[in-house]
Amino acid sequence: MSRPSKTDNKARLALDALASKSGPAFHRLLAHVTDETGLGRQSRILFVGATSGQGTTTVSLAASLALARNTPDPVLFLEANIYNPSAGLYLGAGEGPGMLDVLDGRADIQDALYRLERPDLTVFLAGNGDDAEPGMLAKPKFHAALEKASAQFPTVIMDGPCILEHPDACGLMSYATEVILVARANHGRRRDIQAALDILMSSRIEPTGVFFNDFR
Repeated sequence: MSRPSKTDNKARLALDALASKSGPAFHRLLAHVTDETGLGRQSRILFVGATSGQGTTTVSLAASLALARNTPDPVLFLEANIYNPSAGLYLGAGEGPGMLDVLDGRADIQDALYRLERPDLTVFLAGNGDDAEPGMLAKPKFHAALEKASAQFPTVIMDGPCILEHPDACGLMSYATEVILVARANHGRRRDIQAALDILMSSRIEPTGVFFNDFR
């Protein structure tokens, strides 16, 4: 579905700059996704931070744009950070329904999905974060919406909430095939990063890696 938008050129340029600067890391991610889709397996990659301010949304969006430009298969960006959504601001997205509208029965999933023109990327935003209830990420209806929205996409990139601030983010671990912890260089405290890694390990999903975000 198309959606009214006013592209924020500064934000898109920032995302492009991060994608370019992080080329080696994104190339490894691209190679992994290519291998998985070649084997007929879906990649569902979750980006999370230990605390707020790590740049998780920026990194996950930049990864989505990089993959959409360099893979022939459809890519879905899914904003699972329903508590503090900001991806729409980066993308210059206009008013429209999102995940929270779907969960409340105010919209269908197909009405909440929209495609960027360049590159060919489908986006499922969170909607109005004021409507988010604590613990919502662990509820069966949230996971049912994830499954339904992502079924047609070989690659799904998810922007998750901060693990230490929103414990129900662990509910996303069972859905993800890969988890990448984002930490802002010279900003994240070592003990917070370690606590987040411990939580990920306790969820029986070994983190694929830690992305140290030094973009300014």
